[in-house]
Amino acid sequence: MKNRLRVLRAERCWTQGDLAAFVGSTRNTISTVENGRRDPGLSLAYRIAEAFETSIEAIFPKEPGAPESVSLSRVAARSSRTANREFRNNLEALRTERLWSRSDLAERLGLSPTKIALIERGRLVPNVLLACDIAELLGKGVSDIFPHRTHSSSRSEPPASPVAAVHEGL
Repeated sequence: MKNRLRVLRAERCWTQGDLAAFVGSTRNTISTVENGRRDPGLSLAYRIAEAFETSIEAIFPKEPGAPESVSLSRVAARSSRTANREFRNNLEALRTERLWSRSDLAERLGLSPTKIALIERGRLVPNVLLACDIAELLGKGVSDIFPHRTHSSSRSEPPASPVAAVHEGL
């Protein structure tokens, strides 16, 4: 999965460890996401976007000509179930607002109607790329369809840039 993590970290003079500490992850996870070997999942993608004060779409842009993503994961954590309930309610409302059946949406995304039904029932959660594809198709941002509750009070502030610290000392 193509992303802009390395560039965004370099602009702020952050290490992978700095970003990992802020988003509540490990340096290894950040490395595998940054190098495109792992999909971060929506929860981590939101925390990364918060750290850089931007949108998921700005960090994980869709590559022109890239195949549509169909990777889905089982809902496991109870906190994910709450967020996914809101997601599926938003998805179903936007779908029906356009007078699309599940089959219509599935065809546009290259998925089976069964997968759309499972997403809307909260049994499957789309990965970041599929969430971006769904949002784009519906003319919305990922955060409009998949609301995210921030828990920034439990995390520290993003690491200060060493360059900024030097300038403050002058």
